[in-house]
Amino acid sequence: MSLITDTTDAIRTLRFLDTIGIPAFISDTQGIIQLLNQEAANLLGETLAGDSLHTKAGLEPLGEILASEEPQPRPVECAILEHYHLLVRMQSIGKVGYLFTFENVTEYRQREQQQINALHNIAHDLKAPLTSIQSYVDLVKNLGPLSEKQEQFLDRVLQSNRFMRGLVSDILDIAWIDATGKLTMGPVNVAELLKISLDTLENHAQKRRMTVNLSIADDLPMMQGDGQRLERVFVNLISNAIKYTPIGGTLDIDLHHNSHYMVLTVKDNGIGIPAEHLPHIFKRFYRVPTGDDKTEGTGLGLSIVQSIVERHQGKIEVESTPEVGSTFTVQLPLPS
Repeated sequence: MSLITDTTDAIRTLRFLDTIGIPAFISDTQGIIQLLNQEAANLLGETLAGDSLHTKAGLEPLGEILASEEPQPRPVECAILEHYHLLVRMQSIGKVGYLFTFENVTEYRQREQQQINALHNIAHDLKAPLTSIQSYVDLVKNLGPLSEKQEQFLDRVLQSNRFMRGLVSDILDIAWIDATGKLTMGPVNVAELLKISLDTLENHAQKRRMTVNLSIADDLPMMQGDGQRLERVFVNLISNAIKYTPIGGTLDIDLHHNSHYMVLTVKDNGIGIPAEHLPHIFKRFYRVPTGDDKTEGTGLGLSIVQSIVERHQGKIEVESTPEVGSTFTVQLPLPS
């Protein structure tokens, strides 16, 4: 197919984009690349002229954008030609076809991936010594009677170790989220997963003398999900409820389903969340001021919970009243 020669406005546009350093090319209405400016040729290669966005290996994401026939005033990030990450805009130029413009973010994405990998490695390196600390504390406790003071010291070690292990888990989850990690999907018995999550936190709840009321419907179906990630959701929500409820408080956990969703509610009678903070609680590192600097937490837990729930195409909502308590509701889609 011959190159465009009858649309001087389109050619002027490409030349202008060259002068300001923006790679661009024009495709016809069938997705055949007709003309590249020099910036695009330098970035993607001179030989693309005449290639199809639908059949050229590595250009399929651009073909999908074209197939939508919708203008892209906002950039769409695409990975093309194996190693390029580009922000892509597309607009119609009438009968001539479509103008594609690009912003190269490959180097930024590579640096981002390096940072994610570094976080992942640091978190894994911390796991071994933390496990050793836990093992040695257990060993000391089994060697013989300890004084009250020694018990207090070991409890502080365990508390710090628990906090660090939680931080490591949060770092690994954030690295997974930022790397757009895939879910490991499979059949999940949500009732059993919830019971396991509660068992993990049983000692913590007992130390705070909490009453835990668990209600699980009898007819729960299996659902498709990532069991490991969903367990993180349950543990985070329940541990938050324990953490922010006064000693001797009550925790109500209900699991049921409707025609479309598995529904989990976690309700406490704790300190609650003021209305002005509710829009922000799922943001990373956001912590609601409590007046207690000793409260553990990184401000990552609810952000992680929301990301995992949304990766499952679900949703999470919260209702809260200060000095009354909070209720978190998670809805996870069931197979249709």
